[in-house]
Amino acid sequence: MKLTDVTIENLESDTGKWIKAATSRFPRCIVENLLPNKQYQFHILAEYIFGAGEPVEPTKTVQTTDSDAGCKRYSGKDDDTSRQKRDLPKLDNYDRCFWDIWDKDRQQERAALKHGSIYDKHLVF
Repeated sequence: MKLTDVTIENLESDTGKWIKAATSRFPRCIVENLLPNKQYQFHILAEYIFGAGEPVEPTKTVQTTDSDAGCKRYSGKDDDTSRQKRDLPKLDNYDRCFWDIWDKDRQQERAALKHGSIYDKHLVF
């Protein structure tokens, strides 16, 4: 069956109702805007081409941590000092794996045409 939508809901401890926390078209999702130092319980609702399924068994209660505790902030810089700490080689040529598609002097590569049946090389259902 083809998965069309996933809904993650969390249990509101005050009212006992399930509230939508996140939705996704993929089997992976990130729940955002959770409050720090609060307990949450989640369950997942999957929707398929033929309709929605029953919610899965709820998770165990999860405690969020303080939002800044243990959080490493990435500066966005990959300078030589940080590369040396991680035993990575020095960056010397950023352009070695890059080519400009608009470069007029670059010789275009010809496409390789294949003559044969797709059924000979692939399993097609």
